[in-house]
Amino acid sequence: MDLSIIIVSWQVKDILRQCLKSIYDQTKNISFEVIVVDNNSSDGSPAMIKQEFPSVKLIANSDNRGFARANNQGGNIANGDFLIFLNPDTEILDNALGRMVDYLKNNPAVGILGPQLLNTDHTLQPSIRRFPRLRDQLLILSKLPNFFPSLIAGYTAQAFNYKVTQPVEQVMGAALMFRREVKERIGLMDEYFWQYFDEIDFCKLSQEAGWQNWYLAEAKILHHKGTAFSQQRAVFKQYHWNRSLIYYAGKHWPAWQVLVLYLVWPFSMLLAILQQLFKVKKVKPKYL
Repeated sequence: MDLSIIIVSWQVKDILRQCLKSIYDQTKNISFEVIVVDNNSSDGSPAMIKQEFPSVKLIANSDNRGFARANNQGGNIANGDFLIFLNPDTEILDNALGRMVDYLKNNPAVGILGPQLLNTDHTLQPSIRRFPRLRDQLLILSKLPNFFPSLIAGYTAQAFNYKVTQPVEQVMGAALMFRREVKERIGLMDEYFWQYFDEIDFCKLSQEAGWQNWYLAEAKILHHKGTAFSQQRAVFKQYHWNRSLIYYAGKHWPAWQVLVLYLVWPFSMLLAILQQLFKVKKVKPKYL
């Protein structure tokens, strides 16, 4: 089998239906399976899958196990030569998955591949970043880039040319395809990550194991960003961001940098509380 498509869902029945329909309508010339891991949704998602998409392999969890752990549940039963972690709030366009599989087949040095992501209105959605570094993460924790996004222009790759297929440091986890050999060498996602930095860590480990991470401009996928996570409050998001960032830093950064993050943790939580109370809106960065 060419491809295993792994989708983690939580409270997104209608969006998930749209995603699954697009997979079956738009994926051509490859053999594939779809695995949905539902994190204890109460909106009827498992019943919808069983009734409308009986060929889908469904894992219905009795609790919310987070993104990384649930993805691994799907990855552990996947049969494909290639696997993709795909968000439920995506729609496949013009055989994007088939294009990605063909690219990986023809480029054995590439371990991880990301597509071009588009917003609901088909405008470009930035999906490429550099690996995190202390300076940019401290700025993010200060909330200053909310008002001055150019402060982290390097980290968020605001000069990246999305019209060109090219190597990158990390791709967004909304649609992250990789070859089975990557899984066999480095494993799947680190399950300590609950919501953030899991795909970043995965990209980092794959690169350190000798593979390249690439972006494929010719593969386009709609991403209706934030449908599940938008239901969460700013303080909740900040707590899990901090927790995941510090864990990531502990794996990849010097110890003194991890200590700095611990010291600024209370300050960042206070800012998140203020952001939630006053509903502060971010200034959108400008991309080329």
